[in-house]
Amino acid sequence: ATDERLAVIYDTLTRRPSLSEATLECKASWQIRTRKGDDDIAHTMQLLLEKNPAQEGAIRWLLTYYLKRDDRKGSEDVARRGVNSHPEELLYAYTLAQLLVGNDRWEEAQQLLEQSLPLRYELTDESLISDVFACLGDIYHERQLVDEAYAAYDSALVYNKENVSCLNNYAYFLSIEGKRLDDAEEMSYRTIVTEPRNIIYLDTYAWILFVKSKYTEARIYMNRAIDPEQADSTLLSTEYVSGNILEHAGDIHAKCGDMEQALRMWRLALQKADETVSKNLPEKIKKRKYIE
Repeated sequence: ATDERLAVIYDTLTRRPSLSEATLECKASWQIRTRKGDDDIAHTMQLLLEKNPAQEGAIRWLLTYYLKRDDRKGSEDVARRGVNSHPEELLYAYTLAQLLVGNDRWEEAQQLLEQSLPLRYELTDESLISDVFACLGDIYHERQLVDEAYAAYDSALVYNKENVSCLNNYAYFLSIEGKRLDDAEEMSYRTIVTEPRNIIYLDTYAWILFVKSKYTEARIYMNRAIDPEQADSTLLSTEYVSGNILEHAGDIHAKCGDMEQALRMWRLALQKADETVSKNLPEKIKKRKYIE
């Protein structure tokens, strides 16, 4: 009965022109405590932002709300509000940058992070700072600013030496360029120790071994990522198994002398049709051999 009375009281107060920020904060706290529907809470939080555009509690709650619903527009609007109102809170810039990257707005994301990093609050969690530098490194690499990318990755690892996503990307990009392969192998190995079943990390490690001509060892790790005993339909539908990873599997099997398995993986990679495969893939299948 108490909750019902409070609901009536809050609804009445919310409709008043003299509605205060404090009343809305109380209503939002009550709604969260009594587990009212998220849509109702979101409405109250939006009203709070109308009263006070910098109300950080409302910004944080709504950002989580929109991200959970994969509402990109709502997420971007709230994250941008957080950046503008609280530039020292790196979380908002990081979230907004990821949303911008998801829309291929790489330059805008780069400028945002470059501007935000120097403003960060002095007590910002170091793992978040590491993630921001790693994100900036990915952006630099996408924009072919390779030296800047590696410098950003190095900074990321200063703040969190076990940032596995950073370690994986750093190692993979080094292997693609054929640079510092021993460093790449060491970094990549740390990722599979941390996440031994991660398909992406296993693929990276196997590929680095492949680049170093350790073909038999590469196949051991690639078979953990892409089990050749699995049916074609399973491999095609498995999350995170891209055409690129299937092509890598084919390349490794080819170098190990198993052309039947290589052709199978190459054909599956072509069938995946996700635009991650190399331009040489059709020629590999036609000529039945690995081509760089």
